[in-house]
Amino acid sequence: MSFQTYWGSAQNYQTPQFQQQVQPQIKPIVRIPYQTNLQPFFSIQDACNDSISDVSWSMTGNDSVISVCGWDSTVRILALNNESSKLASALVNDCPVTKLATTHDPLTLFFGDSYGFVYGWNAQQQGASQKIRIAQHKGVVTGLKFSADLGIILSTGTDGVIRIIDARTSKIAFSINLASKITCVDLKGDMFCVGQQNGMVGMFDLRNMRELTSSVVGKFPVTRSVPLCVSMFEDGKGCSFGTADSTIYNYFFTNSLSETSYCFKAHTSKKPTGVEMYPVNVVKYRFDGSLFTAGGDGSMGFWDVFKFKAIGMLPPIANFASITAGCYSPDGRYLAIGVGYDWSYGVYGSSLMKESGLLVKAVDPAICRS
Repeated sequence: MSFQTYWGSAQNYQTPQFQQQVQPQIKPIVRIPYQTNLQPFFSIQDACNDSISDVSWSMTGNDSVISVCGWDSTVRILALNNESSKLASALVNDCPVTKLATTHDPLTLFFGDSYGFVYGWNAQQQGASQKIRIAQHKGVVTGLKFSADLGIILSTGTDGVIRIIDARTSKIAFSINLASKITCVDLKGDMFCVGQQNGMVGMFDLRNMRELTSSVVGKFPVTRSVPLCVSMFEDGKGCSFGTADSTIYNYFFTNSLSETSYCFKAHTSKKPTGVEMYPVNVVKYRFDGSLFTAGGDGSMGFWDVFKFKAIGMLPPIANFASITAGCYSPDGRYLAIGVGYDWSYGVYGSSLMKESGLLVKAVDPAICRS
């Protein structure tokens, strides 16, 4: 079914009306000590020669494939076998690749770059050098999602534009212009959420494209936060945003949105000069409802946002190494993270950062939601 057919049949759907301008409650969540007795990470070879900007995991039968893109201007498809990997295909782009979206076929994917172009690539049919341009933004592509159920590709950019592309025809079916640069997006079922540089978040319903609510993300404690990443609940009934000031904002899509939504600090460290805050670069939900977060400090957190508690903390991978991307395998048994540099430590950190690449570990029961 094309998106035009889907949207045409759903225009009369009445979107629930939620409260406007929600200010989440601040809730202290007790941090727990770093855990060191968990399954180790192992390195995936040939993943990227620079910081990884996005990573996605696909499985077809017993075949497990990880797709990565990065600031070395490449997209790579890696076949995994236990703790070893093999480069299945690679494409060299004209500029850094910022986002990718995989499909049901591990060798077919979409990617966006820093020039604002969105491409489709079938590594098996088109070879390693062929790509098809399907859309363009007047700025960096900051979000890319594919829905097989709806037959659409959803792209966002720093131009403040949301593009909905019919995957069957590769034509733009719908566009929305927002007032600020879009920094992140996630799609679950008929709903998608976006974060904007001005600190606003928007929730949209594809059944009639009406914005559900616009909520101020930040102003905690005095400065406005910029959403950097977002992950929707597995049931689509809420979402979590990670921001530039180390805060996690959790929104529950109910009629009492202002009463149930809350935020907490995640990636901070105590210094002699005070508390240092690092950007949250990754938020990802596992199928059991546990939330994984990673940030500019290189540490990782596992949270039960429904019970307001931390369930696991992993120490930084290496000094001055940030975690820039991450995802779970579709079956939730493994976790992949991209290690690189996000300028959390400024120019000083860029000269000291030596770790860059893709790491994978088995998910321990100790860091899963009970």
